[in-house]
Amino acid sequence: MAELLNPLEETKAQLVDLKKIRQAHRERQAQLQYRAAQFGYDVPAHISTEIDDVDTQLAEVNRKISLLEGSLPGQQQQLEPAPRSGATGRSKSGLTERSGRSTSVPPAGTASISSIAGCG
Repeated sequence: MAELLNPLEETKAQLVDLKKIRQAHRERQAQLQYRAAQFGYDVPAHISTEIDDVDTQLAEVNRKISLLEGSLPGQQQQLEPAPRSGATGRSKSGLTERSGRSTSVPPAGTASISSIAGCG
């Protein structure tokens, strides 16, 4: 029976498998290119066709790897604990507290002249 993995582990396992497949395709591609080089201009059609097929398969594997690698950050973020509420925000006095400093925050929908002019 197959082991159940969380989505992040499953994606990582798929990436490992796809990278092994990619390596096998690269090795086959190198063998075919070597054989084609031996023939020079008289390369048999079946070798040229197989080189094209391996190129297509390699491009598809690379596309899948890119998609899975792109999904990893989002999956990792989903597994991280949510930030604690109240860690940063307005206090009862209307001041925003960060790093031990308090700064005045204008009410929503308003802006001070210095923030509009870029002076502050």
